[in-house]
Amino acid sequence: MEPKDLKPFYMDYTQMLIDEIALEGLEGIGLDLLWRRMAKRMSSEVTKKMKNRYWNSILQFDCIQFYLLPEPIVRLEIVDRFTLIDEETGQLKSPDDYLDGPYEYCPVDNEYGSCKYYNTRKLMPKEDFVHLSYEKVELEYIDNLVLVASIEERWRALAGHTPIIYLSQLSRIHYCILELVGRSRENGQMTFGVTNITKVVKEPKTLFYNRKHLRDLDLIRVQYITQILNDRGVKSLLLRLKRFHQPKILSMPKVGKLHTIVQHLLQKPDYSEKTDILINKGMLTSSHSRKLRKTVNIFSFNERVVPSEKQKAKPIKKSFISLSADSDESSPSEDENEPPRKCQYKVGVGLLRQAYEQFLVAGRTGLTQVELSQLLGVEFYTSRTICRIFRSKHIVREFLEDKGRQRKARFIAIANTGKMEITYAKEKQKFLEYLNDCSNLSNVKTEILTTPEEIPIEYSPVPSVERMEVDNDPESEDKKIIKSGNIEQYVTEVKVLNGYEHIKVKTLEYTDRNLSLRQLRFANGLLKIVKEKLCVCGYQSLSNLVAAETGEPPMYAKCLKSFLQKLVNSGHLKMYKVKWPGFQERYSFFICAPNITVSDPVIKAKCREINIRAASKMKANMKKEIKEGPGRSLSRITLPRYMRIQKLHEFLISLVYFNPVRKSPQFSEGFISMDDFIPEMTVEFALGNITNMSTLSFHDYNMDELLCVRLRDAPADLYRDISECPSLHNTIRINLKVLAMLGLIQLIYQSAIQTPDHKNCGTTSFVFYVNRRAKIIDTTGIWPRPNADTANLEKSFYFESFEDVKTYWKNVYNISLNTKINVAKRERKKYTPPLRLPHEVHNYDTGERFCDGLGTCGFDSCFFMEIPRLWHATYINVAKKPQATLKKPTKAVKLTQIKKKPRKKITRKIKPPVEKVNPPLRRSKKKVNDATVVWSKEEDRLIMLCICARTIMSTVAQPGSLKVRNNVAQDLLSVNDPLKTRSVCHSRALHLEANAVLIHEKDAILNEVRRRPDIIIKYETIFKKIRLRFAGNMSKYVNESKLPMMELVWIMSRIDRINALKERIPCIATNIEDFFDKFTIKPSSNVSNTLETRENAALKECIILTVMLSFNTELKREVSKKIYYMLKEYPESTLRIVLDELRKGGAVVAKEKVMNGLMHRFNFEDMVKTSYKISANYQRRWLVRLNSEFADNVASLMDTEIPQSNCRVSAETNCLLCEMQACEVVEINSTTIPVIIDCSGTSVIQDEPLSVIDIETKYKLKSGTLGWKNKTDIQKFSQYKYDYPDFDDLLKTLARDAAVLYTKTEKTDMDNKIVSYLKIKGQDGSTFKELQVI
Repeated sequence: MEPKDLKPFYMDYTQMLIDEIALEGLEGIGLDLLWRRMAKRMSSEVTKKMKNRYWNSILQFDCIQFYLLPEPIVRLEIVDRFTLIDEETGQLKSPDDYLDGPYEYCPVDNEYGSCKYYNTRKLMPKEDFVHLSYEKVELEYIDNLVLVASIEERWRALAGHTPIIYLSQLSRIHYCILELVGRSRENGQMTFGVTNITKVVKEPKTLFYNRKHLRDLDLIRVQYITQILNDRGVKSLLLRLKRFHQPKILSMPKVGKLHTIVQHLLQKPDYSEKTDILINKGMLTSSHSRKLRKTVNIFSFNERVVPSEKQKAKPIKKSFISLSADSDESSPSEDENEPPRKCQYKVGVGLLRQAYEQFLVAGRTGLTQVELSQLLGVEFYTSRTICRIFRSKHIVREFLEDKGRQRKARFIAIANTGKMEITYAKEKQKFLEYLNDCSNLSNVKTEILTTPEEIPIEYSPVPSVERMEVDNDPESEDKKIIKSGNIEQYVTEVKVLNGYEHIKVKTLEYTDRNLSLRQLRFANGLLKIVKEKLCVCGYQSLSNLVAAETGEPPMYAKCLKSFLQKLVNSGHLKMYKVKWPGFQERYSFFICAPNITVSDPVIKAKCREINIRAASKMKANMKKEIKEGPGRSLSRITLPRYMRIQKLHEFLISLVYFNPVRKSPQFSEGFISMDDFIPEMTVEFALGNITNMSTLSFHDYNMDELLCVRLRDAPADLYRDISECPSLHNTIRINLKVLAMLGLIQLIYQSAIQTPDHKNCGTTSFVFYVNRRAKIIDTTGIWPRPNADTANLEKSFYFESFEDVKTYWKNVYNISLNTKINVAKRERKKYTPPLRLPHEVHNYDTGERFCDGLGTCGFDSCFFMEIPRLWHATYINVAKKPQATLKKPTKAVKLTQIKKKPRKKITRKIKPPVEKVNPPLRRSKKKVNDATVVWSKEEDRLIMLCICARTIMSTVAQPGSLKVRNNVAQDLLSVNDPLKTRSVCHSRALHLEANAVLIHEKDAILNEVRRRPDIIIKYETIFKKIRLRFAGNMSKYVNESKLPMMELVWIMSRIDRINALKERIPCIATNIEDFFDKFTIKPSSNVSNTLETRENAALKECIILTVMLSFNTELKREVSKKIYYMLKEYPESTLRIVLDELRKGGAVVAKEKVMNGLMHRFNFEDMVKTSYKISANYQRRWLVRLNSEFADNVASLMDTEIPQSNCRVSAETNCLLCEMQACEVVEINSTTIPVIIDCSGTSVIQDEPLSVIDIETKYKLKSGTLGWKNKTDIQKFSQYKYDYPDFDDLLKTLARDAAVLYTKTEKTDMDNKIVSYLKIKGQDGSTFKELQVI
């Protein structure tokens, strides 16, 4: 590339430095870690010169502070979480140590964040570092100096897309979790395993609510990821900041098996492949594929019908693996999968009565709090309050039900719980009886009867030879079996189960809530099983036995352990832990009755079972080791073609350079002949190079013992048969020529016995030199490629050790299987490598390949190395000699020729020809391939606007919203490109929703639209009305919604063109100090503009007076006509604007809404006719002005004596008495209390609680009365001396806020002193004191 083609780029390293410092939070970051973070971020090393420049820039930052720690900083290694892989499964592996370093949860008061050394660290002023060079700072403070950013910069690094006012919505724990997640950057924080987040919140339930709050505020993102924890796959949650969030495909492992599969599938056009092909290539196994179906990943498995490879065969089903195209959002919970219930609220009926009716209708199924809130159309908290009221009044009863791992409260009306209560009472009685029996058993020591069958005996279930080997092993004491004498060494009683060491678990009798019916049944079944069997081994066995006994599904292991812990605490069960003999960390758990001890025969019998299982497991492991060792008979195995070549090269180079043997004296280092290396071959390797074993006989030898023996040490007959085998000679000769063409060896020319054309070369006369250099080309993908730069793709190797040889062949194998050869004709050729003289070999040891370069790795196209089966081992059977079979004599049978009967000619009636009518032409509907459709940036922008409009249409994806979006996108885009159909637009929308850049722009557009609430309210109302009108007709709903969505898309396209979205304008100020530094605040120059009469003030006054006329009585017809003709002069838009302003100001409110009668016409502005009335707030505020008699009535009341009881109630009396009570003149008390009366008017007092229906129908509430008592000696309230406030301050305040009003005159005295002075002051203006001086 020429220098003029290089494009410069700009990198703001100052912002990168601040961002890296801010991400570390309140604890700060050391210099060494900062440079390594910067190096990783820039993908280049930070040199000394760059460190000096960066340090000088940091000293100029006002938002960075320097602290000196009392202890040195612990060095942190930067590790990528997605490179820690379990080799067996390919899944992410839980790290051995914390990836983000050591952490202690130490929140700081009056500060955001956590810091261990907050009170002990010392603040260092910047002046101490200004005169020092970076080298001196590094020598003195490199281990103790940390840099801490301000809270504004820290918030910008954590949540730059949200305002800092969000801090008021975060608690101390919320911010510490957010800071810890940001500190881990791309790695994120896992909720399970080795993670620092458990130091902040230990309880999973508390962590759920905290992270849910952060997620609702759009501060973090959550992803489900499978990681290997303690050799088990665990579904974990990965928490990352929104800025570091990645889609699922980029959150997969970066190395290992899964990474190889993902890269292979990404190269396929539809991102899918047959599982058989992956298995043949060695990327996947059948067991691995079964595990992938159960774990959380991006793979999806399905079966497809594919045509058979055989001709005229039926199509067959094949299993395919593909990359899933699901959304990156987390999967919905079980509650979200259930459709919400339809609201059945009744107008004019009390809410409690409707709730009770819903409980009656639900029957014995009952309702949850969420279901009740959906039926009544109220908030969840309201429905929860209703359920609590009903429960306290004994109207409903609460039942707990287990749904998966969640427990829900279901409320059932007491009138419907007859049969259920009987069942619950029976189960509760059974449970109490079982507990009583267990308590009696624990207090009684049972007598142990030792019958001859129960006498414990020492035995070993393994054969005697293996037992001797195990018992005679002095190094392992754990391999001994459990005997009756040492049973206490292996069996220990467990009081607290794993995971409950620091948790207080109550007993079942004293739980906070009653047990559910399922829990009671499970507890009864568990106690019954333990009572009958006395001892059960293992949690899973116990859960299955109880499930079979009760007919309930098995309980989860975590719930079962908690259940057992409660029974152990109450003394109704005993738990024993048994160690397996012969294994280091393997145990079994016995769940026993409370009267079972360690010396009980039942425990000894169970220990015998453990002996048998342990011995059989050890025996299976020993057989497996023997089977996987070198004893695998190669008399049934032949190595594939290119594996032979690889093994031969590894054998030769190891023999020549790394494990030298005695060769012929005429050969120097690097040279060897076939006569030298064939005797050094093992029997196993020699048999692997023989393709035809029918001429060999192995019946006289034990081949399992001879496979690892060299040929020269093998029996003479076997050595002779193998070394003289023609198949072995041909294979080695051909493979040596192939190695010579690959540039790995050099054949030596021997003039006495060899010709240059290779026609008379002897088998064992091959002499060659083994090269130490090799070269290959990375041909991954399609090869050959036009204009490929082979110099950059070439890889060189030097075989200094045997590991280099393995690396070479590993690269050849991976490149070959990932290469697709695109050559027209590929045929086998005759191998004719060049022959060298002995003194020329060092000159030609350059790794040069003697091929046409059209094959994999730059080899010859005649080598089919891209075929997997030529690399993988195949199994064949040994050819057996055909056995001679005795033929039985058969009698001669005469064959008589059968005469064929002549066939009768069949005459067929010929139908008259029918005129053929050409069928109508039909257009074949072919599915458009998404890959053939070309998308521009403007089209992607338009689809993103449609996605924004769909969000405004319905925040939750309601039925039909996606169809409306796709129809609008098709109508807009298919004008220029007919290929952009609804399905294509839908696929593109899914692709764009996974793009982080476009998602950010979508949020920006939505935020800009939300700044205009009139647009949001207008179109949300339109879509809501359309949904209500066409609730039962989806097609009409889609058709009617297209036009408003198009309008909304057009409006957002106009908004998208403003400068704030096209050019990202930074914030005007980072904090209040920065704002005062950049800007100055001056008084307004035109005070009179603020005092001018507002627009449409007369119209507003007219509307308010009109509404007030109809406050108490209806308007007359004549007055209504006058008002109508007066308001008719104004346009409808002006009237709507004025009414909207009055409604927002709180002056008028909607009194009644009537649906528009013209339903066939669509009115975008409003579909209802509304009548208005004066609001209560407006009445209270202007009561004195609207009712002039109120003040006179209050004044007259102050001059009269008001009786203390049975006084006339009015607004003036209430106002006066309340004011007097505030002045402590009178005291208001209740004379009669409110009571419940029946139909006759008599009061009713019942001890029993009343139902809601009875209160609504039979009884009424009679209100009470109030009286007052005079606390002073005055007879009239006008005699009270009021303490008036100081009016001087009030007058000064009014004078300060006053403004001079003047009328505009045509003639102005411009020579006036005040006018001249104000002209000189200009926009700065003047005060009244300055004008008075003039």
